[in-house]
Amino acid sequence: MGFEEESIELVEFTWLPGGDKALVKTLGREKLGFGASGGDRQRSHSQFVLRQKGTEWMVVDLTINGVNLAKNFHSQIESLLQRGKSFDQVLDRMQGLAGVK
Repeated sequence: MGFEEESIELVEFTWLPGGDKALVKTLGREKLGFGASGGDRQRSHSQFVLRQKGTEWMVVDLTINGVNLAKNFHSQIESLLQRGKSFDQVLDRMQGLAGVK
């Protein structure tokens, strides 16, 4: 399975205050085929906040279809800490899931 029938459209690019961050909004579409029934089958709305460091860009926040991943991760980590897990335990678990450790 490839991405031949998909497209990503740049909807907006805006510099944020401070000049080192930008907001990028995109719309992804997957095609349904041809003929009378053809058209967009699925749409995904993505919003990236990027930070420029020198000549490189880093994604510092990502929202996909209204779900903010940074806030989602923050709430999951906060929940573990509130249940008595130490920061080191949380970090070890994250590294294990990512295959880093």
